[in-house]
Parts: sequence; C-alpha cells; structure tokens
Amino acid sequence: IEPSTGALKDHFYNQMVSYIRRFKGMDAQPVSSGEVKTDSAASIDWSAVTPVYRAYAHNTVARDYDGYKGYHYENTTGRNDFVESRVAYDSENLYFMVKTADAITPHTDKAWMRLFIDVVGVEDDKNWETFEYVLNRENPTADKATLEKSTGGGSWEKAAEVSYKVEGDTMVVTIPRAALGIGEGDFTVNFKWSDNMQTDGDIMDFYTNGDVAPGARFKYSFTTVGAKAEGTE
Repeated sequence: IEPSTGALKDHFYNQMVSYIRRFKGMDAQPVSSGEVKTDSAASIDWSAVTPVYRAYAHNTVARDYDGYKGYHYENTTGRNDFVESRVAYDSENLYFMVKTADAITPHTDKAWMRLFIDVVGVEDDKNWETFEYVLNRENPTADKATLEKSTGGGSWEKAAEVSYKVEGDTMVVTIPRAALGIGEGDFTVNFKWSDNMQTDGDIMDFYTNGDVAPGARFKYSFTTVGAKAEGTE
C-alpha cells in the first residue's frame, strides 16, 4: 500500500482510497458560493468566498534523518507551505487565491507556485496526469504569468498570458474563462497547487519534494453546479 518510486508507485494506495470511499461514503461535493461582482481581483472579498480548501501546514520542514539499515534521508526542497485555497468567478474570469504559512518567496525561484488545472467535461486526451493546463511552469514576470495547455504527456504550449499579484502570504491569479475553454453557464474545474517540484513530468515527485495542495496526486474540485444566485436563499 505504501507508495514507492518503483513499479508499484502509488497505484495500490489509490486503490485503497477508492474502496474506503465506496465503503464509508463521502460528503456531497461543496458548491461555489456564487458569482462575484467585481471590477478586478483586488476588489474580491475572499472571506465571503466558499468553499475553503485547506492544506496541512508545517510539512515543508527540511529532512535530515537516518533511515533503514544505513540509509540517510536529506531533503531541503520545502519552501512555500500551502495552507488555504479559494476560487471565485464572474462572467469573464476565474480567480484563484492561495495562501501560504509565511510570505511567498520571489517569483524568480525555480518551479515557483505552479497551478495545475483540469477542466471537467473537456473531451481531450491531451493532458498530463489528467491536467490540461498549467500556470508558472516557466517563471513569470513581476505581474504576468504564462498559462500553458498540454499537447500530450509532459509537453506544453502557451495558451495565454494572465495577471497575478502577490501580497505577503497571498497570491491571486486572474485567468480568463475563454483561455480555459469555459463558456457561459455552469462548470467544474479540478486544480492543484505545487511549489518547487524537482522532476518535471513525474507526478511521484509530489510525494517527496517541495509542497503540494492537496497532497499526493489528489485534486481540489470546484463547481458552480447548484450554486445559488445572488439574493436567493
């Protein structure tokens, strides 16, 4: 069951998770609090945006310990420690917010603050581990980031240039719906934050290096299906 870097990877672990969910059941997927009324990402009242996606804190501590029969494990890749994420939207854009335990490091850092996105319902076999889009695979400028679309496997091509802003421990990204192929009406997206992965193209890297939210190969899921219109109960 324990994930490994060998042939078994995390297949048996995920099989166990799937059967536990079938046996115990799951809560219904949380639904968006609704479309925001905003002129820009800076005007969003994030305290009113739900659902809130929380991640374990304090899991980026450096590792320097003896292991089994002479093995010594050392890892200092922990950097930005994800603790909370939220998603808002309007008729034009999706807004992704993420918070870290401490101030976010400079955007020039390697493999910095990446966002992987899976648009549910897209009939496209071109993806990496089910994700059709990635942000910040290439380092951004001070206020512009590159959104890329998968061309299959670990290959990507530029899809759009998007705006982002970092203030202390918080980062907000504005991504046009059109850049993700999301038109009018309801939608569902799965997403994942990653910082400082060491081996591009290897999802098992998420288990050992940097930080990801949520952990392992899991994803957060955001949906507007069933969201209440403003002013309704």
